[in-house]
Amino acid sequence: MRLCLVALVLLVGCTRVPRADVASGLEVSNVTLAFPKEEQGDLFFELVLPREVARVTSLRWELWLGTRRFAEGVVQAPEVSTDAGGRRRARVEAPLVYKHLGWREGSTWLDVGVKGDVQPYGADEGGRIPFRVRREVLVTAAPQLEDRVD
Repeated sequence: MRLCLVALVLLVGCTRVPRADVASGLEVSNVTLAFPKEEQGDLFFELVLPREVARVTSLRWELWLGTRRFAEGVVQAPEVSTDAGGRRRARVEAPLVYKHLGWREGSTWLDVGVKGDVQPYGADEGGRIPFRVRREVLVTAAPQLEDRVD
């Protein structure tokens, strides 16, 4: 009897474990970052959308350089295209403006993080789908991010 009770508890417990949801996060691809001149930059990335998401109402994003939140933005109705494999991609191209950080020339690798969420067309705020990626990106110039000691 005791063994049956333990088995029943395990069975009930297993049904309460949430199943993995394919749409719980989006794939981020083609992250590029450029700083063509001091105090100006450009961010580009794409999100691979789930098949059930044909359009996006809004996309919120944050850019992290190392441990610093560097920029953030919202794109209303981002451009969505279909690639050769039939996957839909939302594109983000954002100009970056910053002040008083200094600037260094020469190629360097930056620790870049991009995170945020998208709101599919027709979904409410609770239907937002998150995304997050962190990778090393090679840039030809960059803002001076290290703390300066004067």
